[in-house]
Amino acid sequence: MGAGGGVDGNPARGRRVWSYRRKIKSETMNTSLKYIFFFLAVVMAGNPVFAKKKHHKKKKGQQTVLTQEDRYKEADLFARAVMYKQTGRLQKADSLLSLALQINPKDAAANYEKARLLSAYGKNSEALALARKAVDIDSTNKWYQVLYADLSKVNGDYKAYLNTYKKLCKKEPGNVGFQNELAFAYYFTGDYQQAVQAYRKVEMLVGVTPQLTKQIADLYLRLDKKDSARMQYEKLVKFNPENTRSYAMLAEFASKNGLPKTAEWAYRQIIRLNPQDPYVHISLADFYRKNGNPEKAFEELKKGFANPKLDVKTKVNLLLTYYSGKLTDEKKKQALELAGVIKNSHPDDSLAETFYASMLYTNKKYKEARPLFTRLVKTDSTNYGIWEQLLFCD
Repeated sequence: MGAGGGVDGNPARGRRVWSYRRKIKSETMNTSLKYIFFFLAVVMAGNPVFAKKKHHKKKKGQQTVLTQEDRYKEADLFARAVMYKQTGRLQKADSLLSLALQINPKDAAANYEKARLLSAYGKNSEALALARKAVDIDSTNKWYQVLYADLSKVNGDYKAYLNTYKKLCKKEPGNVGFQNELAFAYYFTGDYQQAVQAYRKVEMLVGVTPQLTKQIADLYLRLDKKDSARMQYEKLVKFNPENTRSYAMLAEFASKNGLPKTAEWAYRQIIRLNPQDPYVHISLADFYRKNGNPEKAFEELKKGFANPKLDVKTKVNLLLTYYSGKLTDEKKKQALELAGVIKNSHPDDSLAETFYASMLYTNKKYKEARPLFTRLVKTDSTNYGIWEQLLFCD
């Protein structure tokens, strides 16, 4: 009797687990197909030849040859381990896989599944050893190689990670996932130029996308090729001329890398495509502020604050960011004007009215502030700050 109710040489049981085993080892590792083949094997089982055959464990030189009964027993343990794993009973699956490997340590599929379990437990060093063994036994199975490569990365062996994905990409040059991993591998090994080439292949497969554009541009910056990075963003704009995100990415890149004319042009294109977007005016205001043009920054803030799509709290926080610390009279006047813009775009919002009243108070316009504070304390009599400002207005 096998562990946990083995096969005892039962031919139907034997045929069932072997059919299941073959599917487990298949390249696709598709769970649904595993179970379809499992039950088909049960129906097809019943060959009496196995029941009559005697089983012996033989030695061929120093190599142990498994008997048919050993093979059935190990296959049964493996199949049940996988089913336990599928239902979340990982400890039971782990123990059955250990028993299976005691019978046949050279089973690639069992080594692979055991490695996956160990990895799930965070035992990545032990998992890597078993994944490497699975690949050594069966180097044709891509999923064994994928696990080995990924565990190599986790364990810091970037050379093995890189070399494995080189092989996988050679076998499947059209596999986007493999090409992406190859690019990551080149990045981890510091070969940024080869990483760019790998991403170029991905780009040929999936087209020009924002994510790929940023990845390639960032690599160019690491290679100190700012112009190449800029051209990558310009290519994104060319392929997506009506997409505001493309221009936003170009604007952000240009702003950070000392290309003010390009940045301003990109922001203007966003306004052209979506004039109702309040955020572009805020971004453009920030751009002007950082580039020493406070007048234009102020005008863009007014445009952004006039848009009711941008909520009051965000506007107030932005205004406080721009106008904080010790303010000149000119800055106080600008803050008051912006507070008025906020109030006009949100006429029924108490926060907008409170903030506007406070800005009137800050600018010593007590006569105008007093009726606003009076109305506010009627709606919120517990607000000590409003009461205090009201008293000082007298």
